[in-house]
Amino acid sequence: MSATAELSLSEVLSLRCSTRQFSETPLPFETVDSLIQIAQGKRGPSGGRAAPSAHALYPIRLIATCGNVEGTETGTYTIDPMTGHTEIHCQKDLRKELRQAALSNQPWVETAPLILTFYVNSNEIRQAFAEQPPFGSRGERYAYIEAGCLAQNLALYAAEAGIGSVLVAGFDDQETSTAHGVDMQPLLHMCFGIASR
Repeated sequence: MSATAELSLSEVLSLRCSTRQFSETPLPFETVDSLIQIAQGKRGPSGGRAAPSAHALYPIRLIATCGNVEGTETGTYTIDPMTGHTEIHCQKDLRKELRQAALSNQPWVETAPLILTFYVNSNEIRQAFAEQPPFGSRGERYAYIEAGCLAQNLALYAAEAGIGSVLVAGFDDQETSTAHGVDMQPLLHMCFGIASR
C-alpha cells in the first residue's frame, strides 16, 4: 500500500498489524522524518500535537536508533520535543544491546531498521501531577496513556505508508536506559521496517 493512496480510517485500521520480520531494505528517510513529525511535531500555532497530553505537557522524549535508514548515519539520535529536529547522540548501532535488554527472545528488536524508544522523566511527571490522587502516581498514568496514543498514531501511519511496525514493551528498564545513555524511564519501543515477504 502506498502512502499516497486515499484510505479511510477504517481501511488503515484493518491494515495495522504487528510485523516481526523485517527485510534488509533500508527505510526511506522521508518515512522516518514523517514518523518523527507525527510523534513530536507541532500542529499549527497553538503548539498542539497529534496525540493528547495531560495539561499539554508533552513529557514523552524520543530516541531514534537508526540501523538501516537511507541517507542517515547508523547510531542513535535524540529528538528535540519542541522542534522535532534530530541530533546525533551516539555513533553506534545499539540494536543488539536493545535486543539483549529485551525480555525473552525478541529478534525483531535487532533487525528493525528503525527503533523509536519513548522515555519519560518519572520525577518530573510525578511532580507535575503531585496534587492529584492517587498521589505520586497520577503523572505516570498520564504518561502511559500518552505513550499509547502516540504508539497507535505511529502504527497507523506505518500501515498507511506500507511499512511494518511492532510495539515492544517487554525489556529491562535499567539495561535499556543504560544502553541509550540516558537517565529516564523507558516506556516502549516502536520498531519499524519493510516487512519481509
